[in-house]
Amino acid sequence: MPLTQHGGPAHPGTVPWSPVTTGTSTLPSTPSTPAATVGGAASGSSTGLAAGNGASSGVGSTGTASPAASGPVWNAAVAGVLPAAGGASLPVRTPPTAADIIDSLLWPKLLRTATLGLRGTSLGLSFATVAAVVFIDRVGQVVARADAGPIEALLTAVAQPVRELGAALAGGRMGQAGAALAEGFVFAPLGVLAKAPLAAVAWLLAAVVLALGCGAVCRVAAAGFAHGVRLPWTTGLRFAVQRGVHLVTATVAPLGFALGIAGLLWVGGLLLRVPGLDVLGAVLYGPMAVLGFAAAVALVLYVIGHGLLASAIACEGSDVFDATQRFVAYALARPGRLLGYWVILAGHIAAAAALVLLAFGLAAALTGRATGLVDAAGGAAPAAELTGAAKGVLTVWGAVGTLLAAAVVFSLLSCGHTVVYLLMRRLVDGQHESEVWTEATVGGTSSPRVGTPVAMPAGAVPVAAPAAPGSTAPGSTNAGAASGAGPA
Repeated sequence: MPLTQHGGPAHPGTVPWSPVTTGTSTLPSTPSTPAATVGGAASGSSTGLAAGNGASSGVGSTGTASPAASGPVWNAAVAGVLPAAGGASLPVRTPPTAADIIDSLLWPKLLRTATLGLRGTSLGLSFATVAAVVFIDRVGQVVARADAGPIEALLTAVAQPVRELGAALAGGRMGQAGAALAEGFVFAPLGVLAKAPLAAVAWLLAAVVLALGCGAVCRVAAAGFAHGVRLPWTTGLRFAVQRGVHLVTATVAPLGFALGIAGLLWVGGLLLRVPGLDVLGAVLYGPMAVLGFAAAVALVLYVIGHGLLASAIACEGSDVFDATQRFVAYALARPGRLLGYWVILAGHIAAAAALVLLAFGLAAALTGRATGLVDAAGGAAPAAELTGAAKGVLTVWGAVGTLLAAAVVFSLLSCGHTVVYLLMRRLVDGQHESEVWTEATVGGTSSPRVGTPVAMPAGAVPVAAPAAPGSTAPGSTNAGAASGAGPA
């Protein structure tokens, strides 16, 4: 029996599924009955849309449209807005709703960071990450028999340059900001290494732990932001381990590049101190300055977007090279928007973290005063005479509270980076934030893997695979041709 595909030419065989677009939604059509052409308005008849679209346009099996049931599609067809010869889809303009307007705004979606970051899975992964880093620091302290662990020593050394960097940026003194950035990320770590070379081992282990933890949290945040799915912590951790090489490379490589160039510059500086070779050192100073500029660019990009690299890997399932390319492209395409997102995100994270820390402080004060361990001045109560074991247990509980506060900040930062990356991708590439890599798609793309079943749209009619040439399968076109029968 011949079928007409939405008013098009008749042809034998099975008509595949095609959508009917109404406003912002796509409605499936089913060619289960003979279709009528869209031309009722031009011909003066009441025939409106194809019978196969009756479920969405109010057309019955006879192809007659009913104004009460058809809605905007029927009205558009009667008014002559739709073409006389229908195609595979029927676009109809509808006024935007409040949901459409809100969805078109990207920056308000940054405010979902707190919801994602304060979920139990994200907080649990972040707590485990921070606790592992503290454990590495304490082991390093015991091995080196030092007053402070290698990670604590590093944080102490970079604290002052970071404060100077913030003050210089706030005052608009870019030259001083650059000097503080070099001091904090290059020369301060080198100074710590000069005193304790084995600290590099602890730093590398901590970087691996932080990279894996950040990747796991970013993966969980990506699934929650894009699809509203709460992944278990095991799924996020498994993804981070599978992409561990790329996550660690994205964390360590820029800093290693800058430190390596600093080492080359130090060697080149030795030439300036050797009589007779100082002229050669002066000649090479220009190329060394170029290397220093390359290291400076790497440091600036690392400070701005090191979190986006892990987010890109978590969202795209790709490697570090694709993640770096995406970050650089987005930063160069819309630097102002990226800066604006960072400002909004920083304020949002600061407010959320402040509220959480306020709750922690309130809980600690209430617990301490109620149990008599803390007096009104905030110090230890005189009546609190405890044994050494009890004091040790209380110290552990205090450390848990401190680690939990650090985990909150780590979780918020990781989730915030993921949201910023998805919004920048939509802004630059036009790719919706709901398109996140899954195990059923090829890494770095949204294309399904070969052999992976693809979900059929709701309401679609399954279509049998076309018969091979010369096949005489019952009901196929070739079968009719072989038997001499024409179209029914």
